[in-house]
Amino acid sequence: MISAAAGNLTIKQFRQWSKTKDILHFVTTRSGGVSKGSFSSLNFGSSQGDDIENVETNFSILAGSLNLPREMIILTTQVHGNNIVSIPSVEAAHRLVSTPCLADGLITAVPGICIAVKCADCTAVLFYDPARRIIAVAHAGWRGTTLKIAAHTIRRMVQEFGCSPADIMAGIGPSIGPENFEVGKEVTQQFTATFPDQYKKIIRIAGNKQYINLWEANRLQLITEGVLPHNIECAGICTVSHHSEFFSHRASGGITGRFMAGIMLKE
Repeated sequence: MISAAAGNLTIKQFRQWSKTKDILHFVTTRSGGVSKGSFSSLNFGSSQGDDIENVETNFSILAGSLNLPREMIILTTQVHGNNIVSIPSVEAAHRLVSTPCLADGLITAVPGICIAVKCADCTAVLFYDPARRIIAVAHAGWRGTTLKIAAHTIRRMVQEFGCSPADIMAGIGPSIGPENFEVGKEVTQQFTATFPDQYKKIIRIAGNKQYINLWEANRLQLITEGVLPHNIECAGICTVSHHSEFFSHRASGGITGRFMAGIMLKE
């Protein structure tokens, strides 16, 4: 990823998308907001204990920096599942603002709607089909990854919008990395069951410890669905190792904010 200026903020962008004029995309850092303490400072999480007024101010800062109406930054209530919601119109987007739904992915073909997810160790996956002008975003923690939300997103893009997987570009955002994502046997068992032919590329055993590579698990899903390897960019940034730049649930001991990853089709 590369750093880019957005108003008074510094955002991260995928290198191979950074010069694309048809979309706006971003991953925020934890700098540039007004939240304090464990939530310092650009926190978008409203259910972890931060002052809600600070969170709303942070949303306004982001919207202003991206030159977007605040009400056009669309999120869901994330539940670590694989439900994906399609947004067919601006009116549908407004309904999601007033009544958020339980989902971990969004898809739209409507310009001007910024679809986004919030993370603090989980992986955000952004999708862009330049041929059909379709965008999507998915929140892929370990549960969402074993539920194959990335694969489900590709299938929805194909089935609902006529996308070809070979045209789809994907970006795998910052998350807890393979050197730090130590898990228990119950988690590795789920990855082994989900990826019976590929789990050795995802699970690393070091002595009596087991580690998961979320980046590779999502990359393999995308390739299996027909996305071309050269169309997949992985940030390769571990939020635990870089917790001064990104919020990390594990590095903070559980009390922390949320950064945001989003994408929007331009008019």
